[in-house]
Amino acid sequence: MNTTDVFTKKLALWDSFVQKGDTEIFPTLSNLLTSSDVNAKEFLDISQHLKDLANHVDRDFPEHEVV
Repeated sequence: MNTTDVFTKKLALWDSFVQKGDTEIFPTLSNLLTSSDVNAKEFLDISQHLKDLANHVDRDFPEHEVV
């Protein structure tokens, strides 16, 4: 498995947490959402950004084997 695959799998894992509304994987975001009057929906829209980042990683970084 190459490093690009590992990172995109991590992004997919993060996205699965965010889509369930579980932000504990992002402690700073979780603290912000529980300690203020912010609109949680705005911050939980990061799902698309995570997907876009995964696409860019696949495109911008050619496959390199883990050493």
